[in-house]
Amino acid sequence: MDLSLIDCFVKVADSRSISAASRRYRLPKSTLSHKIRQLEDEFGIELFVREGHQLHVTDAGAEFLRY
Repeated sequence: MDLSLIDCFVKVADSRSISAASRRYRLPKSTLSHKIRQLEDEFGIELFVREGHQLHVTDAGAEFLRY
């Protein structure tokens, strides 16, 4: 597993938005979005529920975030 995927997940979860994480950590939004999708594909689950520009961590995402 690529640890940068987990790092991006934590950054986005803490910021509650890809845009906010992008500004906060000075990373391209496309990079963060792509890495989140990669992680979700790898696990076969959704880690975030997307509602417009807001992200909410799913139950599975919250469980993963604890570890």
